[in-house]
Amino acid sequence: MDQKTRKTAMDTAKHFTIGYVQWTDAVADAGWEENSKAEVHPCLSVGFIVDETDEAICLAAVISHEQSNSRIHIPKQWIKSIKKVRLDKFLNA
Repeated sequence: MDQKTRKTAMDTAKHFTIGYVQWTDAVADAGWEENSKAEVHPCLSVGFIVDETDEAICLAAVISHEQSNSRIHIPKQWIKSIKKVRLDKFLNA
């Protein structure tokens, strides 16, 4: 990656915050099976925080300028904890 491309990528990344989210997800299955105990799954997600509202947080695995890819929207009621790191605090541009 040339220096100009690297600088553009770093400038884009500086405007984002990384989120580490511990949350609980629903479990789904289909088909005829023995009745089982109700359960949920503990999950960990890490990504660029591209949006956050009172109801949900949206993390993306990839960002590029004003676009993102591989997003997950996690309902706030399902979240156990969030840790956030602003990239501009430690990136050297």
